[in-house]
Amino acid sequence: MAVTDEELIKATLDGNHEAYRELIIRYQQLVFAVILKIVDNYQDAEDLAQETFIKAYQSLPKYRGEAKFSTWLVRMATNKALDFRRKQQRLARDILEENVEYISVTHKDLPERIILNKEDLEQLMQKLEKLPEIYQRALCQCYFDELSCKEIAKLEGVPVKTIAARLYRGKRILREQPGGGTYL
Repeated sequence: MAVTDEELIKATLDGNHEAYRELIIRYQQLVFAVILKIVDNYQDAEDLAQETFIKAYQSLPKYRGEAKFSTWLVRMATNKALDFRRKQQRLARDILEENVEYISVTHKDLPERIILNKEDLEQLMQKLEKLPEIYQRALCQCYFDELSCKEIAKLEGVPVKTIAARLYRGKRILREQPGGGTYL
């Protein structure tokens, strides 16, 4: 006869760490899948899943049992992933804004056909914000931070070809957006 979640929770609260390990085993695939769907990055999803289980363990004394444990855990995982995504989007927006200032100040003497004016950069920023985060990050690192595919791949922990594909797809999505254009 299988042990229920409630029995494992009670045992965990009584100090049985193996009981919580069993809860992790039961729900790790569910938590990972929920997070991966939101953040769209395997490594980030793994890290966030681990953080979710740590937070759940710390919050377990507050669990009231009004919802199933799996529902409570999925809500926690969803919130963790959404917070992470919002933080990444804010970071990307901040990087873009910094680069608008940098490019408009440092490149003001270059021919207009080579450098985008501030209005074009603001339009580009709006379009970049609509991209999935992995493409947005790759494009910013390449074009604004002036990192090579190899450097980006090392930072992201993925193969160089993956970065090249992200850059290609990100640029293609940008061109397909209303207003199109060839910014990058």
